[in-house]
Amino acid sequence: LISGHEESGLRLRNLGSSLVQNNLIGTDASGTFAIPNCGPGIYISSPSGPVLHQIGGTGSGDANVISGNQPDCASFSAGLIIRVGEGEHQYIIEGNIIGLTADQTGLLPNGRSDGQEPEGFFGFGLWLSGGCLGDVPSAIRGNNIAGQGASDILFANVSRCSPGGIPGQEDITIVGNILGTDPLGNLVPNRNPAYPVVNILGGSGPRIGN
Repeated sequence: LISGHEESGLRLRNLGSSLVQNNLIGTDASGTFAIPNCGPGIYISSPSGPVLHQIGGTGSGDANVISGNQPDCASFSAGLIIRVGEGEHQYIIEGNIIGLTADQTGLLPNGRSDGQEPEGFFGFGLWLSGGCLGDVPSAIRGNNIAGQGASDILFANVSRCSPGGIPGQEDITIVGNILGTDPLGNLVPNRNPAYPVVNILGGSGPRIGN
């Protein structure tokens, strides 16, 4: 349980590789009610050099619930913020519940629940910004992200370190996620209509569309 902090719930800054699984971040022990972190649930800032950050996974109990984090004492909030560094960085964000209750039946957004963020304040599900990705492929897959104060997924000023890279290898794949709905397909839009859910492409094969 990582909740109720005055800043980020979990801050991984200029560290090596990390594995974050099976946590409730920004909620009570039941995953039903918010105990907000004032800022992002998880904040990652990567140094130069090869690192792997894995948040969640495919196994039973690997998922994190990252919900209910608020921007009231910070200029932004999010379930997960990644400040991309430079180098062979790999990010695997998989199987997490972001912006919903642990049972995925209720709304528990990152950002104010009424969507009326103060001017200059924002709440996002997943935010990647700055820096460049190397030739090691990253992935955002199999997550349920819904109901944020602003966008469910946001990319800002993320580029490829070496133009050209490895032919046929993507920088980052975003596939198999449930965005803007609960698992039954009921609409759970982000709460501020000025922000889209995300502008992404998935794929045409089984379980790789978004």
